[in-house]
Amino acid sequence: MTEKINYTFNFNQKQCIGSLKRIGFGDSSKRRGRHFKFAPPANIMVKILPGKPSFIIVPKHKELKVQRLIIQELYEMGGEELVKLFIENL
Repeated sequence: MTEKINYTFNFNQKQCIGSLKRIGFGDSSKRRGRHFKFAPPANIMVKILPGKPSFIIVPKHKELKVQRLIIQELYEMGGEELVKLFIENL
Protein backbone atom coordinates (compact mmCIF):
# COMPACT_ATOMS: atom_id res chain seq x y z
CA MET A 1 0.00 0.00 0.00
CA THR A 2 1.33 3.43 -0.94
CA GLU A 3 1.91 5.99 1.78
CA LYS A 4 0.01 9.25 1.57
CA ILE A 5 2.11 12.37 1.18
CA ASN A 6 0.89 15.49 2.91
CA TYR A 7 2.65 18.17 0.89
CA THR A 8 1.04 21.42 -0.09
CA PHE A 9 3.24 23.17 -2.61
CA ASN A 10 2.23 25.83 -5.07
CA PHE A 11 4.13 25.74 -8.34
CA ASN A 12 3.14 26.59 -11.89
CA GLN A 13 3.70 24.73 -15.14
CA LYS A 14 6.96 26.52 -15.99
CA GLN A 15 8.46 25.83 -12.55
CA CYS A 16 7.38 22.19 -12.68
CA ILE A 17 8.86 21.56 -16.13
CA GLY A 18 12.08 23.37 -15.21
CA SER A 19 12.52 21.31 -12.07
CA LEU A 20 11.83 18.03 -13.88
CA LYS A 21 14.41 18.89 -16.55
CA ARG A 22 17.02 19.89 -13.93
CA ILE A 23 16.70 16.53 -12.16
CA GLY A 24 17.11 14.61 -15.40
CA PHE A 25 13.61 14.00 -16.78
CA GLY A 26 13.31 14.26 -20.56
CA ASP A 27 10.36 15.48 -22.61
CA SER A 28 8.87 12.44 -24.32
CA SER A 29 5.71 14.09 -25.68
CA LYS A 30 4.87 12.73 -29.10
CA ARG A 31 1.87 14.77 -30.20
CA ARG A 32 0.20 18.10 -29.62
CA GLY A 33 -2.15 17.17 -26.83
CA ARG A 34 -3.36 18.69 -23.61
CA HIS A 35 -0.34 17.62 -21.58
CA PHE A 36 3.43 17.15 -21.63
CA LYS A 37 4.90 13.74 -20.89
CA PHE A 38 8.27 13.45 -19.11
CA ALA A 39 10.29 10.25 -18.84
CA PRO A 40 12.63 9.76 -15.87
CA PRO A 41 16.39 9.19 -16.17
CA ALA A 42 17.67 5.62 -16.26
CA ASN A 43 18.65 5.52 -12.56
CA ILE A 44 15.03 6.25 -11.58
CA MET A 45 13.49 4.10 -14.32
CA VAL A 46 14.95 0.91 -12.81
CA LYS A 47 13.29 1.65 -9.42
CA ILE A 48 9.74 1.94 -10.81
CA LEU A 49 7.54 -0.91 -9.68
CA PRO A 50 5.55 -2.94 -12.22
CA GLY A 51 2.11 -1.52 -12.81
CA LYS A 52 3.19 2.06 -12.10
CA PRO A 53 3.50 4.63 -14.90
CA SER A 54 7.01 5.23 -16.16
CA PHE A 55 6.39 8.91 -16.89
CA ILE A 56 5.06 12.12 -15.34
CA ILE A 57 2.25 14.05 -17.02
CA VAL A 58 2.16 17.86 -16.75
CA PRO A 59 -0.95 19.64 -18.09
CA LYS A 60 -0.33 22.35 -20.67
CA HIS A 61 -2.46 25.01 -18.99
CA LYS A 62 -0.49 27.60 -17.02
CA GLU A 63 -2.20 27.20 -13.64
CA LEU A 64 -1.62 23.72 -12.28
CA LYS A 65 -4.31 22.25 -10.08
CA VAL A 66 -2.65 18.85 -9.87
CA GLN A 67 0.46 19.67 -7.85
CA ARG A 68 -0.44 17.04 -5.26
CA LEU A 69 -0.76 14.37 -7.96
CA ILE A 70 2.60 15.29 -9.52
CA ILE A 71 4.27 15.06 -6.11
CA GLN A 72 2.54 11.70 -5.49
CA GLU A 73 3.78 10.31 -8.82
CA LEU A 74 7.31 11.47 -8.08
CA TYR A 75 7.13 9.80 -4.66
CA GLU A 76 6.00 6.52 -6.22
CA MET A 77 8.89 6.68 -8.69
CA GLY A 78 11.75 7.59 -6.40
CA GLY A 79 10.50 8.03 -2.87
CA GLU A 80 11.19 10.90 -0.52
CA GLU A 81 14.61 11.58 -2.10
CA LEU A 82 13.13 12.35 -5.53
CA VAL A 83 10.41 14.58 -4.06
CA LYS A 84 13.00 16.57 -2.09
CA LEU A 85 15.18 16.92 -5.17
CA PHE A 86 12.20 18.16 -7.21
CA ILE A 87 11.23 20.71 -4.53
CA GLU A 88 14.82 21.97 -4.21
CA ASN A 89 14.95 22.60 -7.97
CA LEU A 90 11.67 24.52 -8.22
